[in-house]
Amino acid sequence: MERLALKADASEPVEICPHIAPEVSPPRVIAAPEIGAATFTKLARRWLAVNRGTLRAVVLGTLALLAFLLAWHLLTKYRVNVYVRFLNVPSPEQVLERAARAFKDPKFFSHVVLSCRRILIGFLLATIVAVPLGLVMGRFRVIREFIFPVSEVFRPIPAIAWVPMSIMLWPSNEESIVFITFLGSFFPILINTLHGMKRSTRCWCARRNVWARARPRSSARSISPPRCRTSLPA
Repeated sequence: MERLALKADASEPVEICPHIAPEVSPPRVIAAPEIGAATFTKLARRWLAVNRGTLRAVVLGTLALLAFLLAWHLLTKYRVNVYVRFLNVPSPEQVLERAARAFKDPKFFSHVVLSCRRILIGFLLATIVAVPLGLVMGRFRVIREFIFPVSEVFRPIPAIAWVPMSIMLWPSNEESIVFITFLGSFFPILINTLHGMKRSTRCWCARRNVWARARPRSSARSISPPRCRTSLPA
């Protein structure tokens, strides 16, 4: 009987009074803190005091560039010919026009990609050869005395002077260009790595030898960090 009564009560509709609306609390609005004129002025002065050197450098650099462009424009416009001739020098407007025309040409970007690929290959080859050679030359005096004079003979030769020799040495134009890029990166990386290795103290080398005997994996870690500061910026 109780189950039947409960079923009957559940089947009956529940009357809801339409005049009584459910109570809904309004959303709380958090007001943003007001920044007064005095606070803003204080923050602006503090920012200017902190970044005064940077702002001065930016302003001076901008003025220098504007002065350079103005002098370039005047010298090419009036065709100044006072010992130094500006008769055939293009004006900034002509250079900008040619640059806009080159950017619209799809071949321009393909040439940029090809040049970047050549530079990357030459730099990677120079790094692979120069960094280990610089480490060995800086660590072992006999090897440094044997290789350093040869490198000093070839290092002062400019890269453009190697162009005829590279044309005769390599069978293709691509390999010649990569070889010129390799020479331009090889000697700076070699010299910086060599100086970084030579500046290591005897205590550091002794500690590295102890680590190499105790932990062979740590010997490479003991060499690489101080040398990277001098070899990678090259």
